[in-house]
Amino acid sequence: MARDSPHYADLVVEQIVAAVALLESSPRSGRVVPEVADESLREVIHGYYRPPFRTPFRGVPKPGETR
Repeated sequence: MARDSPHYADLVVEQIVAAVALLESSPRSGRVVPEVADESLREVIHGYYRPPFRTPFRGVPKPGETR
């Protein structure tokens, strides 16, 4: 992509970085990586890209529990 359109490549990277930045306030907004099925390993899907990230959360919190 960068070879064909450096501008478009920069735009896609900016969009992915913006999507990942939202995870700071909502880390559970990404989906669990289906191949791993570990609640702490999630991903954000953006077009053909799936940047993974790890959260400090494991399992589903009980009502009233903060993690």
